[in-house]
Amino acid sequence: MLNNSYMPLSLFPLYTITAEDAITRFLNGSCAVVEWYDRTILTASRDDLRWPSVIANYNGHSFKKDIRLKKESLYYRDHCVCQYCGGPLTVHTLTYDHVIPRARGGKHSFDNVVASCKPCNNEKGDTVSSKWVPRNKPWNPDFYDMLKIRSKYPIIVDDEKWVNFLPNWTGEITVKEPQ
Repeated sequence: MLNNSYMPLSLFPLYTITAEDAITRFLNGSCAVVEWYDRTILTASRDDLRWPSVIANYNGHSFKKDIRLKKESLYYRDHCVCQYCGGPLTVHTLTYDHVIPRARGGKHSFDNVVASCKPCNNEKGDTVSSKWVPRNKPWNPDFYDMLKIRSKYPIIVDDEKWVNFLPNWTGEITVKEPQ
């Protein structure tokens, strides 16, 4: 989904909606279809309707350059590894670890949170000790930091037409096969 300037509403994560929601928004006039899939929608009344692939909102939502602390942004900032043991993580296995635990006054912010595996996070608990120093100091990335980091990892999109709307993307892009 794009804003009215044809920029993605968000890249971290890439903001998408279902094709069903996109066609509903198109039919009720709240957005314009920028790109269409080649697949036709089978209806009793129309034979020319296809599924939208890329839509643009008519409202004035701007491109979000601020990076919110979410699992996906932390996952890429910390290079997909536990910041204590160095083990590989997925977005689904990652846990937030507060370097200074919240119970001890630590904040839930990029400057105090690192990606951790569940065993390390459980073992560390609410302690602050020299044994539990993250491999990389936590830091607050901006949009351009994240774009540079994220482009080192493949991105999977549903339609190759989406690539035209990813600003300055230099990384690998994989187009998911239709189901």
